[in-house]
Amino acid sequence: MARIEPLKKEEAQGETKAIFESEDVSEELFKRLKSYFSNSEIVNLTLIISLMNVFNRFNGALGVELEK
Repeated sequence: MARIEPLKKEEAQGETKAIFESEDVSEELFKRLKSYFSNSEIVNLTLIISLMNVFNRFNGALGVELEK
């Protein structure tokens, strides 16, 4: 992952959260992401976030509870 200046870290986290919560990524959001991450890093983040969405939906559909 790219090294992010401490002041920009929260902004970058907000941008990745926007991907997590949306099915569509606007050109504006993608441009902002590119200011923090390389294309490869964006692909990796998108893959990881997408997999987590699949796991969450799968577990939710089956009523699987989180381990404590």
